[in-house]
Amino acid sequence: MNLTKRQNEIIEKSLELISKNGIQGLTIKNLSKEIGISEPAIYRHFENKSKILKTILLIFKFQIDKTFYKLNNLNLETKSKIDMFFTIHLEKFLNSPHISSVIFSEELFINEPELSIIINEIMKTSINNMSKIIKKGQEKNEICKELTPEDLSIIMLGSLRLLIKDWYLSGFQSNLKEKVNNLKNTIIKIIGEKGENNGRKD
Repeated sequence: MNLTKRQNEIIEKSLELISKNGIQGLTIKNLSKEIGISEPAIYRHFENKSKILKTILLIFKFQIDKTFYKLNNLNLETKSKIDMFFTIHLEKFLNSPHISSVIFSEELFINEPELSIIINEIMKTSINNMSKIIKKGQEKNEICKELTPEDLSIIMLGSLRLLIKDWYLSGFQSNLKEKVNNLKNTIIKIIGEKGENNGRKD
């Protein structure tokens, strides 16, 4: 996404406010104080608070789509692609923990249809892209075929989502790195072992 220098500053300060005070703490008034410019000056860049949140979600969606595009075009074994996906995702949240305050506050967007649609798009697109990676792996007999690509994607992404949301709700106190790495290693071990069985002839 192409944002101006001021828009990027507003986005960064918005995430800082959300991190400190939650989404309810993000107001145009608070932003103007944080940045040191007038409220009308902020409105020149973003119509309202919803537009700021929409931009944050779209930036995250762009980053996720970019990650999957990269993975789908790498000449790597499926287990290595899955390993890389977990690693990239983990680093993204560890480097910018406040983004989880927006991504996993979907219950706050019930009255914001436009924002809810974007979150649903992120979820559906992620499942679809991971399914493509898994399908290729199954076709190459690299991973298990007992479950459909979509089911495996839901298990992986759903489990990852649960760990990140738990980390967010704990005030970022739980050991996200350890938990995500354990989940990643468990999933890779399970699908790898079953993938080996698929190639056996009895």
